[in-house]
Amino acid sequence: MKSIQILILFFLFFISVALSQSQHTIMTYNLMNYPLTNTTARNPYFRTVFKNIQPDILVVVEMNSIEGVN
Repeated sequence: MKSIQILILFFLFFISVALSQSQHTIMTYNLMNYPLTNTTARNPYFRTVFKNIQPDILVVVEMNSIEGVN
């Protein structure tokens, strides 16, 4: 039983070391009442920001409905 625990700990350590070598970009963005506001005017600005940063993971706040997610 103890050898299994040591093997699991070694495996988790190996995975954490292997994954720590990669680099990811995480971006948070406050959409402020999206999509209840004028999305036609705001969407080009969002596209410009996202195009320049190109995040791997995007976290947004103040999303009001599933339509805004879609």
